[in-house]
Amino acid sequence: MLPINPLTIKLAIAAFLLAGSYYLGYSLEHAKFMLFVTQVEEQGKIQEEKNKAIIKESSKVNERIASDYQKNLNALRNSYADRLLDNSSSSGGVPKVSSSTKGIDGKATYSVTIGQCAETTLMLVSLQDWIKQQSEAYK
Repeated sequence: MLPINPLTIKLAIAAFLLAGSYYLGYSLEHAKFMLFVTQVEEQGKIQEEKNKAIIKESSKVNERIASDYQKNLNALRNSYADRLLDNSSSSGGVPKVSSSTKGIDGKATYSVTIGQCAETTLMLVSLQDWIKQQSEAYK
């Protein structure tokens, strides 16, 4: 039989304890990490559902604002159809540049109609309403 040095036995026991401690620490940290991964996956699924609901509400807002805007625009155009200041400008085009004055106190002529101003105002109001409703959907 081979003689065993007591120092060798102590080193073997220390190595075994060190390896056991390492394995125990690793397994505990791995379990914590796996719990964290599971929690993150669950929270991710919950957030995906919230995102789907927000997107659905956002698209409803878009459709509602677009239909309201179109309905109001048609009503506005019908209201101003006979009240245009300048019938020479084409619908949907860029307004003509105003004429320059003929003197210091002369009046410039504008080809922008009341209807175009009202359409711009309606567009602004609809955009503001859209922004308010979209921001409420994300709360």
